[in-house]
Amino acid sequence: MRLIFAPLFLYFGILLSNAQSKEWVVVMSQGSGHNGQSMVTRTAFPAKEMEGNWNNGKAVTSLDHGDGLWVLIASKVPDTGKQIYFTSSDFPGSKVQENWRKGYKLKEMVYGDRQWSAIMSQRLPYRSQAYFFRKSFPKEAIQKCFGEGKRISDLTFGNGQWAVVLSENTGYASQQVITSKDFPKERIDEFWRQGFQITELCRGGGLWTVVMSKGSSITSQQLLMGKPFPSGQIKDLWEKRYRVTSVAFGGEYVPESPIVVTTRKSIPKKEIPKENIPKKPSKKSETYILAVGIANYSQAPRLNYTDDDAHRLGLFFKSPEGGAIGEDHIKVLVNEEATLQNVRDGLEQFAKKADEDDVVIFYFSGHGKADLLIPYEYNGKGPHISHYEVKRILSSSKAKQKLFIADMVHSSIIASQNKDISKISPQNYYHAFSGANPNIALMLSYKSSETPTRKGPKVQGLYNYYLIQGLKGSADSNADLRVSLGEIQQYLEQDLKDSKDDQKLHLLGTYDEDVPLIHLAGE
Repeated sequence: MRLIFAPLFLYFGILLSNAQSKEWVVVMSQGSGHNGQSMVTRTAFPAKEMEGNWNNGKAVTSLDHGDGLWVLIASKVPDTGKQIYFTSSDFPGSKVQENWRKGYKLKEMVYGDRQWSAIMSQRLPYRSQAYFFRKSFPKEAIQKCFGEGKRISDLTFGNGQWAVVLSENTGYASQQVITSKDFPKERIDEFWRQGFQITELCRGGGLWTVVMSKGSSITSQQLLMGKPFPSGQIKDLWEKRYRVTSVAFGGEYVPESPIVVTTRKSIPKKEIPKENIPKKPSKKSETYILAVGIANYSQAPRLNYTDDDAHRLGLFFKSPEGGAIGEDHIKVLVNEEATLQNVRDGLEQFAKKADEDDVVIFYFSGHGKADLLIPYEYNGKGPHISHYEVKRILSSSKAKQKLFIADMVHSSIIASQNKDISKISPQNYYHAFSGANPNIALMLSYKSSETPTRKGPKVQGLYNYYLIQGLKGSADSNADLRVSLGEIQQYLEQDLKDSKDDQKLHLLGTYDEDVPLIHLAGE
């Protein structure tokens, strides 16, 4: 059964009765399919920010300009494909048609800073597109396209001209176009009740134009209206699984009264079962990370990228994307630093510091053996770190979840024993974690050779690359702005399988799949 939750109108900022000013309008939706959403506001065109999001596997899903501000919304969206952008002082019709012939489709058209900007995507589901560039809103042309099965997929107003894009195969069964001098909240509310959702809106030529569509995947919508741009309110709604789907600026909107929040009377009292609402922890959960990577052993064979991978993981958790975890919560040990004593001391330190609401992550990338980790000074016989010792230290911690991430290469060590790693069950080499104490999990990745794996813009271990991408938000399959243990496991399993590499992933121990490893930053 699909539930349609009643929408809300939220007015933010200081609203004075009978005051007139240009407003930002942000449409936020549930069920849009936009995951891992991020937001950028800049006074200059956000070219570098777009490219940065593309490098992180996100697509531009909204771009708008108003009040001297560019607003960029990027999201994890399936099957968007490669995106490109171009700018021009004149409407770039010829450039759009040129890229149509290359298989791209128009995603966003924006006018700001005296230039037109277009974003085109390579794998949008649209079969064909048409655009109209007119001084007056092209109602008759739009109706004709409706009769041909096309629907409005983008519209904007700039430099005295309307630009309207219509596409075939949008998935919308029907559309209603509302035009009004004042913001048409009553009409929007009326169409909401009929099962329509806002898919485009724009202010231009003295008119608000709102496109409402039936047949989208959206299940609930809320509107934010006011000034300045509501970054804080957007982040609050992200926590409730709403995502930005449209942004517009402009128009003279006169609020009926200095209302902060108004809701439709038909909102049901019990929208979400209480058991589905996650309980807030008594205090803020903290994460402790010990990252160990050894490439240059004193005597054991050299490995590729393992030291750099530990550094990358540490830098990620220190970054805003990784939660800006403090220096006192992260320890990175590489090469000659990763001795038996240093690894043991680092793990014991964080195990003792962690409290009941916290998470302890131990990442080890290097040589491995049956139930053993191989530290820097290993000489063929010892020393080594027993998995049972790792389990003992983690078991002593009060942390609600202890995660041991093992990115292992076994071939050189096992070769001396004349064993074939491809025939070895991970359970046979990780006995200590087969029946681990509650809340201790081992996420094991192992390779049968040290053949270098290049992934990403830099040379990097395949497992480490996908691990960090997943923690950045790619693994957030339910779009709740948290990456859980179960989500990162499923994401890594699928991506390692798709890579056709010989790297394997196993999750052992006893654990709660819903425990969040990271809370995603909204911006």
